[in-house]
Amino acid sequence: PRLEEYQEESPLQSNSLAVALGEMLEYNQGRGAGVERRAAQVPRCDVGERCAMKHGPRIGKLCDCLRGASCNTFMLRCY
Repeated sequence: PRLEEYQEESPLQSNSLAVALGEMLEYNQGRGAGVERRAAQVPRCDVGERCAMKHGPRIGKLCDCLRGASCNTFMLRCY
């Protein structure tokens, strides 16, 4: 095929492509905002508070320890 064949698009084809792309971007923008909001809602723990939970071999994080403290994975508390 020649280059001219690819460049010759009817206005209807390019318009429908632009509309479809716009709909896809709107759909993805709506989904991404919820993920960002949930990720920002991790509560903070004070020193001595329970920061993790053990479920079998897995350890689930309940909250983030304050600056200067970290979550002890044996005691499951901030220290």
